[in-house]
Amino acid sequence: MEGFLIALKSQPDLIVTNYDMARGSGNYLLSRIKSTRSTQHIPVVVYTAKPLERGLEHAINRDLIGRGQAAAFIAKRIDPASLIAEVRQHIALPVQA
Repeated sequence: MEGFLIALKSQPDLIVTNYDMARGSGNYLLSRIKSTRSTQHIPVVVYTAKPLERGLEHAINRDLIGRGQAAAFIAKRIDPASLIAEVRQHIALPVQA
């Protein structure tokens, strides 16, 4: 709920969220963001560093992206450059030297 309230107030260009959180889930956050008119336009990248069985990873990916809720689902440890590359697909970032 906290993440949703922050999104409502700050209207970010992009949201990057964990899939499995201590006080909620990525599914809940996505459903709130995408069902609210003032936030439904915001792209959401969902990730998890928690190891998932291949079948489960595929099912979650298909579900979140297939319903148009997540812009991307990343289910592995990623390096910062990979995350930035994914973010650049959805919003413009300044180029750093």
